[in-house]
Amino acid sequence: MISSLEKERLGFAPQLLDVFKTKPEDTETFELLGATRFRNGKTDKKTLRSIKNICVILSGGPASGGHNVICGIFDAVQKSKSESVIYGSIAGPGGLVKGNLKQINANLVNKYRNHGGFDMLGTGRTKLDKEEQFESIIKVCEKKSINVIFVIGGDDSNTNAAIMDDYFKSKGVDIAVIGVPKTIDGDLKNKNIEITFGFDSATKMYSETIGNIENDAVSSRKYYHFIRVMGRSASHIAL
Repeated sequence: MISSLEKERLGFAPQLLDVFKTKPEDTETFELLGATRFRNGKTDKKTLRSIKNICVILSGGPASGGHNVICGIFDAVQKSKSESVIYGSIAGPGGLVKGNLKQINANLVNKYRNHGGFDMLGTGRTKLDKEEQFESIIKVCEKKSINVIFVIGGDDSNTNAAIMDDYFKSKGVDIAVIGVPKTIDGDLKNKNIEITFGFDSATKMYSETIGNIENDAVSSRKYYHFIRVMGRSASHIAL
């Protein structure tokens, strides 16, 4: 038995950006730092690829929205009527190295819609920088017919993604690696990335909590409060 609030949470459909509503042939691509980027409007059919199966990796610290990224990928595959299978890497990048994968289906996805945390798959901080790791990943992907990998994570995780993609390209391996910028630190930002998911949720939560402490402080006038927030050296949350 779930509450009315839980029913509403599970049934909520996040707004989809226009760039994700178009078909691939309606999307203009451009190259930046060796990676394919997309703009809504035009086509470049040379970038289209045949997706077999997909692997998603939750990496680094949890941030609100991680589960919804997986839900969005699952919904897109279902909408396209593709027969592609989506696998999740258990406990972060290390799961893919070891071949520890979980198949993601509708029953699993629907339990985690609009829920925070990374507990659908678990997370980890395995550093991918060794040839034997990449060769192991290639073998796992060949066995499972995976040719697209999504890495959902922050700066270290996306560094993993970039190094992995470079290795695949150097070996002529046809596996696309897509980094999804996730961090509450807000330190993955440029003209193409307005904000990382997780940052907005973290700053709003901290603002509410600090506001409550302020009210308590001016009411009791008994204590000084020193509040330490996350955000690493970037300090965007504190600012």
